[in-house]
Amino acid sequence: MLIYIVDDNDLIRSTIRTVIELQGFSTVDFASAEDFLRDARPSGAAALLLDVNMPGGMSGLELLEEMRARGTTLPTIIMTVDWTEAVRRAAERAGAPLLRKPFTPDELKDTIENTLHHPPSGD
Repeated sequence: MLIYIVDDNDLIRSTIRTVIELQGFSTVDFASAEDFLRDARPSGAAALLLDVNMPGGMSGLELLEEMRARGTTLPTIIMTVDWTEAVRRAAERAGAPLLRKPFTPDELKDTIENTLHHPPSGD
């Protein structure tokens, strides 16, 4: 199983990558939504771990909208510090669980496993 990580913070990406790889998953990470759209080729068993707030470019929610417009669907987990009603509604529309930053390795592992075994469906 491949987990894509999209987060603008290098330290957060590196930490998440380490935790996920220790769980036996493969990872590919991107510093921006634009990098993901340009370079990722999702196919087969894959999931997306996506930060909401990425200054200077496309947000995580905008990336989800663009993926849907392109017909690309991946089980997605949205990571955020900004736990607003707008973020909650957007995640719900996308069928993506929210993971509040900061989170523990166990919370990350459990959320990934729940998402992969019981993927929510967006509208």
